[in-house]
Amino acid sequence: MKKLLTLVLALLMVLSLVACSPAQTPAESPAEEPAAETPADGGDSGEAPAAEGSDLEPVVLSQNVLDAEKHGNHARNEFVKEKFNLTYEYIPVSWGDWNEKIRTWVSTDDAPDLINWDLKAASSTEYFDWAKQGAFAPITEEKVAPYEKLYEFYQTSESVAAYKVNGELYCWPANRNNPPEIDNVYTSYYVIRKDWAEAVGLYQEDNEYTWEEWKELLRAIIAQDPGGNGVSNAGIVLPTWGFPNGAVTFLNAPAAEGNETCSYIKVDGQYIWPAATEEYKAAVVETYNMYQEGLIYKDNISFTGTEADDMFKAGLAFAAYNVAGSMNSWTTDMMRDGIIEKREDVAPAVVYGMDGNWYMTQTEDYWTVTAFNHNITDVKMDRALMFWNYLNTTEGIRLRWLGIEGVDYEVTGENPEDVEILWEYDEETETYISPYVNDAFNEASPAGLAPTGNPAEIQFQYDLQQIVWDKMAEGKATIKPLDYEMSTFSGPNKDRYGTFGSDAKERMTQILADPNCDPAAEWDAFIEEMMPRVQPVLDELNAGLANAE
Repeated sequence: MKKLLTLVLALLMVLSLVACSPAQTPAESPAEEPAAETPADGGDSGEAPAAEGSDLEPVVLSQNVLDAEKHGNHARNEFVKEKFNLTYEYIPVSWGDWNEKIRTWVSTDDAPDLINWDLKAASSTEYFDWAKQGAFAPITEEKVAPYEKLYEFYQTSESVAAYKVNGELYCWPANRNNPPEIDNVYTSYYVIRKDWAEAVGLYQEDNEYTWEEWKELLRAIIAQDPGGNGVSNAGIVLPTWGFPNGAVTFLNAPAAEGNETCSYIKVDGQYIWPAATEEYKAAVVETYNMYQEGLIYKDNISFTGTEADDMFKAGLAFAAYNVAGSMNSWTTDMMRDGIIEKREDVAPAVVYGMDGNWYMTQTEDYWTVTAFNHNITDVKMDRALMFWNYLNTTEGIRLRWLGIEGVDYEVTGENPEDVEILWEYDEETETYISPYVNDAFNEASPAGLAPTGNPAEIQFQYDLQQIVWDKMAEGKATIKPLDYEMSTFSGPNKDRYGTFGSDAKERMTQILADPNCDPAAEWDAFIEEMMPRVQPVLDELNAGLANAE
């Protein structure tokens, strides 16, 4: 309680300072440079040495980043320091401890200035609680208004609206910058060895497969082994986040909203648990049958890391279920290792489900979010916003894509992609060799991801993506929409249990591991077992949201 009161009092102090300053409307707000704050005690102010040529006061921002050891050692950081007098102090986190570290930081009031994490709508309860407790500084409209690129996103983003607490935003979503034709769907699909499909005579030139055509192709691959892998030959391999659901359920169960979790959906004005539908059970049974037949790689059940990706890249698997962006590096590695002769040996597969529909799941319009520590100074917040806004300009996009003008590229036109790239070029793999250890430039993540179309990336990747995106633009995909209202709803039972996605995934895995079970009966028993916990969540949702417009 003492910690909570401390956080609340700190937040009230920040708000009182804002309230005492002259009010500005968005139209009136000039993009003035903030004045530097001087610490009253003469101690450590978090300031960096002044950058030559900058009129701004020096600022140091601490931020947690993945793979921190890969950051801060390249020319882009020096460019940012020179242009914005801004230095980043990296706090390391890993995929395994990311969320737990944030919980510790918030509970001990020891968070970095910028708190970046993989917040998803379905797991947003902690965010709302922390914001209400005063853990984060508000990102007010007045703060954002001077920065045109940020302000546009602030006004139009669904996630910004969804994550406001009492009218104020407490985390900044990293805009995905997706093209409009994909409607922010989670663009995961099967990638296949096109050369193997051609070898068995079952490749579809339009890259589309009915469910029966898909299974026939998998059976032919297993039987004929065009890759010459022998006992190591695999049909489908799945990433750990997509096993076992990704093989069938995501493609076939119209009620299965969400690629990683089983969420709740509204049917005839009432929320239901999709795992309890007949469509979902049918997908479980189909997954079981395909696994027992060997169409889904049997050892996939024991994967804990990147084994699925590694098998596909090593030429041991026909089909991998993954996100579109993986194909760039995958095909490059496979050509370099002699696994494929040309990039065209790999192709996407649009698989229509058992009911004839091709399902894609809409996700959030952001990747990660970043919150400001409640005790951050106005100077630091303004400097971060200034930098983020720059990263969404043409010059900033080029910085994220390529690096420094005159060193990494020369400008040839007005559009971001109108450049001559000066990086070393590898003729064998038809790729540019980036001089930067980490291409993600993670200090830029809070501002949004650079839009697709990096001229340094091999065009074939985008050809692969575009095959799928064009089909979506033609209306061939059935989009399972994201329900922010449901996902961010807070109630005692929903906050306690979430979506039961891990329970469904665990039970599916147990069913697959038993070659002698009746999968339909086992799933019925699971649903009966779960409903005493699920029903109170549904009751909360239906009482609070079912009839809301």
